[in-house]
Amino acid sequence: PWLTPLLVGRFGNIPIMIVGLAAVAIAFTLTLGLDGSTQFLDLLTSLLLLGLAFALIYGPLTAAAVEGVDDAAHGVAGGVVYTGFQFGAALGVSAATIVLVAGRGGATALEDYQRALLVPAIAAGLALLVGIATFIRHHSLAKLTS
Repeated sequence: PWLTPLLVGRFGNIPIMIVGLAAVAIAFTLTLGLDGSTQFLDLLTSLLLLGLAFALIYGPLTAAAVEGVDDAAHGVAGGVVYTGFQFGAALGVSAATIVLVAGRGGATALEDYQRALLVPAIAAGLALLVGIATFIRHHSLAKLTS
């Protein structure tokens, strides 16, 4: 977290969030290759990337949410952002659980978990695409106004 404000000050919120979203997408994509022989050290890269991603996404996203908002409404804007975080997490866990248990009458197998890991990988990829589109749109608008 101490590095994120320095990076945002130099590059802006959107590029830093895109790097964080890329880290999430890579982390979850790496988990798709897990199998029965996977050990903790095999997960370490994904876990470190997720930790980096949280540091690069949460602060800049909160700052972007309150940017241009009246000082009196910062609490409301922050509340909307964090409600979105919580709702998104609940929705993601629910979707992954549905995929995990879909069509299973008995105990879940390794293949079920591998299939369920597609949910966060796809969601991260979509979030990355939205971030890139936002960056392109932001820069297109900036060029038009300058």
